[in-house]
Amino acid sequence: MSRIKELVRNKYFGLAREATIRALEDSPGSIPLRGMLIEIFMELRDFQEAYRIITELLEEVPDNDELFGMYPQILLGAGRPDEAVERAIELRERVGEENPNAIGLLAEILETTSKLDELRELIDGMKPSDPLGTIVQALGRARIAMRGKDYEEAVRLL
Repeated sequence: MSRIKELVRNKYFGLAREATIRALEDSPGSIPLRGMLIEIFMELRDFQEAYRIITELLEEVPDNDELFGMYPQILLGAGRPDEAVERAIELRERVGEENPNAIGLLAEILETTSKLDELRELIDGMKPSDPLGTIVQALGRARIAMRGKDYEEAVRLL
């Protein structure tokens, strides 16, 4: 596994994919190896394959928040935007309504899917309690400003 992580760290995703597939031949049920393969497929922008693997894994370990945290982005990449929004909302409920990482992911998906009213409501309803939350809120406001073609405000916020 350390060799695979090193390949990923050095951005040799094709080699990392092949090494992971070989390692899975010896340990086909390995959750860490399959999770690593999902991350590799995401880096390779092969969201269909990442989707196939993550749906299998989430059936086996539905309470794994780390895996579930990748799910909305994979759904979006796989051309399932409505499911991506639903899963991002579910992730936020799972890890905490004010979790800045979950809010940031939901904000990104809402902006990408042009759900600007929902994005505005999400960002305006935030009550940041730490620097990361403040940054996520500012980035969300910048996304809204860019969509409204208020580039000066977006630059100011960034």
